Amino acid sequence: MNLTQFSIERNRVVLSILAVVIVMGLVFYKSLSRDSMPPYTIRVATVVTSFPGASPERVEELITDKIEKVVQELPELKNVKSTSRTGLSVVNVELKMEVSPDDLQAVWDRLRRKLSNIQGLPSNIYPQLKDDGIGEVFGIAVGITSDGYSYSEMKDYADELRDELIKLDDAAKVEINGAQEERIFVKFENAKLKAYGMTSSGLREIINNTNILNSGGEITIEDERIILEPTGNFNSVSDIQNMLIPIGNSGQVVTLGDVTSVQKGYLTPPKQIVRVNGLTALSLHISLKEGSNVIKLGEDVDYVLSQWKQKLPVGLEVSRLASIDTYIDKKISAFLVNLFQAIGIVLVVMLFFLGIRTGLVVASLIPIVTISTFLVMGLINVGLNQISLAALIMALGMMVDNAIVVAETIMVKVEKGIEIKKAAIG
Repeated sequence: MNLTQFSIERNRVVLSILAVVIVMGLVFYKSLSRDSMPPYTIRVATVVTSFPGASPERVEELITDKIEKVVQELPELKNVKSTSRTGLSVVNVELKMEVSPDDLQAVWDRLRRKLSNIQGLPSNIYPQLKDDGIGEVFGIAVGITSDGYSYSEMKDYADELRDELIKLDDAAKVEINGAQEERIFVKFENAKLKAYGMTSSGLREIINNTNILNSGGEITIEDERIILEPTGNFNSVSDIQNMLIPIGNSGQVVTLGDVTSVQKGYLTPPKQIVRVNGLTALSLHISLKEGSNVIKLGEDVDYVLSQWKQKLPVGLEVSRLASIDTYIDKKISAFLVNLFQAIGIVLVVMLFFLGIRTGLVVASLIPIVTISTFLVMGLINVGLNQISLAALIMALGMMVDNAIVVAETIMVKVEKGIEIKKAAIG
């Protein structure tokens, strides 16, 4: 007994199963992940080593060659490429496709340990393995603009907004672009330092020795452990200004603020500059968790932004800069439109050429098979994205062609006098 014969003779069972499949397919369709592209594993990392002032030849001889030899010890290695430039070594590492996503981090950790144990590198040279963030897609971008506010005030609001966005269920990471690095600047005049009998290098050493950042260790007394925490680290700009600086050999001291100007500021020129509609801005970029719904993430982001637009002061505005969620929503809507158009066109054509009964049968296959496909996609954890939607659209045409061929074959056999049941089974 073949599948066709079983379906005809046990039609109630088949129709019951088909009804369950359709209901489950509709349920799974609601829960399918939605993203621009399917998740994929990047098996590439970069080892970056800085060697300031060294020529490309010295960088290759002292650093790049040694890193390459360590990388080649990895059994999972597929390819290694290197570039040696003035003061910089870059080694690209590519692993074999057989390395599963679950084992990938263990391989990078093993390589990181090997790099830390390389012998013969110049002093204070430490290779850095860059394996994080490769392949991440930040599909939603939000901008906060300032008109009349200082950078620090705008940055405070941007940090608060980031804290709200990272709490969203579907948000994996939120990065701020355009942020400037904050520093404490100690400005002085050489003539003034000389008048106090000081030098710039001596002043730097005094500041470094005063700002204690190391641990004091711990001591154990019987059953108690006492942690020693040294004091002296700077907690504010005023702490730096009020630190005492010895001058001369007479034991006299002055405050650092008396001989220098201590200010908090930002590095110039900034590494990134963001402008929105000609205004100074900061942008926040949001990536999607794997297997999540980018459309739902976009709706959550819109809700957060609507709340922030009400509480932001005049002069600060927040808006969307990039919206891949709307693009994906349009793609899915376009697929559904194509699906209904295909059903209507097939139905009209089949009614005209093959009759109402055959037309209804062939046209009904399109939604039934598509919904069944949603069920299978949900079971194997495949979401709706540009690749799966393209595959579904192509499959629609193939499915309609096959259905027409089967229907016409049955009709030809019936016209030859074969019983309709045997024509369908055979």
